[in-house]
Amino acid sequence: MFNILKQSTGHRSLMKGKGLALAVLALLALPRPVLAEDQLRIKGQETGAVMPGAFQFPFHYESLAAKGKASHLGHYTLTGDFAVDVRVGISTGVFTLTAGEGEKLFLSEAGHGVAIGDFTHKVSVYTVTGGTGDFAGATGSITTSLTFAFPLNQDISPNPYTAVLTGTITLADEDEQE
Repeated sequence: MFNILKQSTGHRSLMKGKGLALAVLALLALPRPVLAEDQLRIKGQETGAVMPGAFQFPFHYESLAAKGKASHLGHYTLTGDFAVDVRVGISTGVFTLTAGEGEKLFLSEAGHGVAIGDFTHKVSVYTVTGGTGDFAGATGSITTSLTFAFPLNQDISPNPYTAVLTGTITLADEDEQE
């Protein structure tokens, strides 16, 4: 009887070991979570100007050009076109951020005025939709808090601004880029 108990205990240990190995294999087959080194935390500052364009109610079409410096991007330029729905103060647009090495990030934007009656501040949220080079297939978001020299409801061109930006860019897996 002692031999049977001994064999049974040995069998349980063997089964536990096989179960653990199977569990590890199953976990390896799951999609790989984003690793910290795949994410770039962005912090920086930029200066630029907004140039008003055409107005066709309810949209005011504008363009933006800026220069800045941010972590993981170095010195960069930002250009884009956007439309502001003057009824609600919401803007949408498309932008290209060109990093110091010439690699580009493609961004879409949704923004709004921070406070009703305060037309010198705006918060924009850019969604990273891809890019070139190391940024090919990138995703993420960048939020900018802009302070303008003149109220946005005055048609002053160009309207200079300064901005602080923060965000996260997730780089695509090298296998996904091919």
